[in-house]
Amino acid sequence: MYTFDPDKLNQKFTELINTVDDPNLREVMHRRLKRNSHLVVGAILVDKENKICLIQEAKGPWANKWNLPIGHLEHGETILQGARREVKEETGYDVELTELLPLQNASCENVFRILYTGKVIGGSPKERTKSDTSAVDWFTFNEIQQKLIKQELRDIGVWYDILLYQNSDRLPLNTIKDVEYTEL
Repeated sequence: MYTFDPDKLNQKFTELINTVDDPNLREVMHRRLKRNSHLVVGAILVDKENKICLIQEAKGPWANKWNLPIGHLEHGETILQGARREVKEETGYDVELTELLPLQNASCENVFRILYTGKVIGGSPKERTKSDTSAVDWFTFNEIQQKLIKQELRDIGVWYDILLYQNSDRLPLNTIKDVEYTEL
C-alpha cells in the first residue's frame, strides 16, 4: 500500500524546479508551487529596551531585506515547536514563547500566519543554523518604520505584524490546542 508523504513530494518538485537556470524564474515557480494556503509560524522577540529582533535575508529576491524570524511549519511538528525552531534556525536564540498574537490570514499570499511573542533565554546569533539569513539585529519601532519607508523590509507583512504586536490584545499560549487524531 502506498503512503502519501508530503515531504517527499515537495522534495521532488523542488528538485525539478532547481533544474531551471534562471534564479528569478525558479523563485516564481517555488511561489506557484506553494499557492495552496500554507502555514507560517514564528515570533516577535522584544528585549528590555523594547527593541524588536529582525533577521536579514541572505538569498533570493529578498536578499538584504529585513524580516521577522518566521517560516513554514514542518510536517509532524506542533505550532509551538515550529515557532521555536524557526527562531532558533534564523536567529540562533533559544526563546521562551510567552503569548499568542491574533491569528492572521494573508489572503493575497494564501498564507496563514501564527506569531507568538517571546523572550530570549539563551543562544546567540553565532548559533544560527540557516544559511538564508545573513544578520540578526535589534531595532526600535522608529528604526523599523524607517526601514519600511526605505523599502528595506521583506514586505509589508513585516510592518503589519509589528503593528499587530503593538496594537492587539494577546492570547494565552494554550489558545491553540495540540490534538492527535488516531484512526477509528
